[in-house]
Amino acid sequence: MVRYPVAIGFYPGNKIDLKKSIEASFLHKYGPGKLPEKDKEIKSQIAIGISPHAGYQFSGPIAANLYFSLSQINKPKTVILLGPSHYFLSDIVAIMKDEPWLTPFGEIKINNDIANKLIEDCDLIIEEPAAHAHEHSLEVQLPFLQYLYGNTFNIVPLVFGHLNLRSLESIGDTIARVISENNVNDFLIVVSSDFTHYGSGYGYTPVGSLPEKGLKWMYEMDNKAIKKIVNLDYRGFYEFVTKNNMTICGYVPITTGIIIAKQLGLGNAKLLKYATSWDTAPEYRSGSHIVGYASILIT
Repeated sequence: MVRYPVAIGFYPGNKIDLKKSIEASFLHKYGPGKLPEKDKEIKSQIAIGISPHAGYQFSGPIAANLYFSLSQINKPKTVILLGPSHYFLSDIVAIMKDEPWLTPFGEIKINNDIANKLIEDCDLIIEEPAAHAHEHSLEVQLPFLQYLYGNTFNIVPLVFGHLNLRSLESIGDTIARVISENNVNDFLIVVSSDFTHYGSGYGYTPVGSLPEKGLKWMYEMDNKAIKKIVNLDYRGFYEFVTKNNMTICGYVPITTGIIIAKQLGLGNAKLLKYATSWDTAPEYRSGSHIVGYASILIT
């Protein structure tokens, strides 16, 4: 069995157009402005990256900033993908194993050894393929990863429901421990999240419906949240998002990623790029649907 792509539309469905779309993201004025050196000789090191998961015409340039940076430091054997579940809402983390994932660039296998170990070591991590059946948050990261690394890596896909901070500490500790029991530098962790979703289309207009006011508020609030991420303050980040009822869809996996970083001793976190869909895709501007995107690297 194969997990077939369900996010075509977020990215092109054929490999030629997909490659063009990814390269356009790198060359976009909100991207890094150049293509990565994919064959560059590097000494791989573990990293944790936060990347958006909207349509490439909106968030691709912001994602490209992360993947450009990763091309300079990391050639992973296993990519652990952490993302929110938009459709299968539960107080668990759903993992998938066995079935390779397909994109227009080919198949990517799952690291069943790591997946089984996570299931064995944490009661909150459950094998549940149904949670991945229609979920786009992890899938949209795969073509960028394949563009950099080909199909030389495998994945461990996990999507998160709504979990409390204590549960996330347990999950993050488990993931960090399993990584530590292997060759740490073989791993990359990609956390998939958009930031604030603002506008009447999302039912979220805390300072009104005017785009100018909403954009100013988004920049201020998202950057307050980002500051807590780059300070590796997972409690402060989680509490800031929940107390302010923010619409950062992946705040739960982001919190988990910070916990993993602290457990693995990663202390250097930096914002690579932040912008909104209003910025990146002016031809699609709509005051009723504005989304913030950030790429963040932790090493």
